[in-house]
Amino acid sequence: MSRLTELLKELGKHADVYESYNKDPNSVMDKYGCTDEEKKAMLAKDVETLKRITGMDNLVAAEDKIRAMADFKSHPDFQPLAIAFKRVVNIIRGFQNGAVDPALFSGPEEKNLHEAFLKIRETVLTHISQGDYSAVLFDLARLREPVDAFFEAVLVMAEDEKVRFNRLSLLEEISTLFHDVADFSRIVTESQDGKHACN
Repeated sequence: MSRLTELLKELGKHADVYESYNKDPNSVMDKYGCTDEEKKAMLAKDVETLKRITGMDNLVAAEDKIRAMADFKSHPDFQPLAIAFKRVVNIIRGFQNGAVDPALFSGPEEKNLHEAFLKIRETVLTHISQGDYSAVLFDLARLREPVDAFFEAVLVMAEDEKVRFNRLSLLEEISTLFHDVADFSRIVTESQDGKHACN
């Protein structure tokens, strides 16, 4: 992977990288080791040259995603959603290949989060297919309340192995959906994160 390709992927995923690039693109490109040709193409937004250099065909989608993330930063749920997502990522770290069994839900918060996720996933996938990343982010913001309620009432690392696996599986599904758009966890500050202990 070229350094420019790495930078483009980072810009499309991480709000902090985009913000730094927006303020001082040359410094960020220098940090990533971009060549003079790559810098010129980036600054000129020369899509054809960027495609040739990187081999990426979805540069327009990446730019749309970056712009949507920048606009979404003013949404009141942006920081709380990032905090909630970081908690999800921390808890499921190293966990994979989960499978949710709704029959194992023991409280309304689990059921409510799962149902909200299923509904929102459908609209998110539709909006992704349409390239409407602003709508995707506003859809994801609707998960904030059920996620918060889940963490308030549910002990993820339950003693019962099946229950624990099921709860981790639910969070893994949510994490995967978020990662299809952006890594919100990258923009959470340490002070904010310290206020929220993981279950």
